Amino acid sequence: MDSTSSESGPHFSVFNERSPHRPLLQFGLPKNVTARVGEDVEFECKVYSDPHPHIEWVKRVKVNGSETDPETNEPYVIVLKQSGIHEHDMKVLKIPNVTFEDAGTYACKASNMFGVTENPAVLTVLSGIVSQPAQAHVDSPKH
Repeated sequence: MDSTSSESGPHFSVFNERSPHRPLLQFGLPKNVTARVGEDVEFECKVYSDPHPHIEWVKRVKVNGSETDPETNEPYVIVLKQSGIHEHDMKVLKIPNVTFEDAGTYACKASNMFGVTENPAVLTVLSGIVSQPAQAHVDSPKH
């Protein structure tokens, strides 16, 4: 930063330099979620990147009983959503009417020319039946 003085006081020149780095994801997002069968779920992710990032939402899956590709050591994933035409809605992954099959690990994955960053979150799905507390039942003696 340069500083010069004049009769009206000091003047500062600020140089805005870009710092090349892989995308940054907000800490704590997406958050783990527990939902009941039939509920709607949302995962949120905030990405900070310059240059503009490519964003994907993925679900980790098993292939032949394995979670990672033995050749690349990368997790097996299914891409659920990726940036493109509707980039404004990339910060949220919506899963409507969850089922037991939706349970698992999801990740927000952002990449640019400097690298890739991803944050995972776990969706736990519980039975849709809410159990009610047991009620004591007393039989009256019959006369």
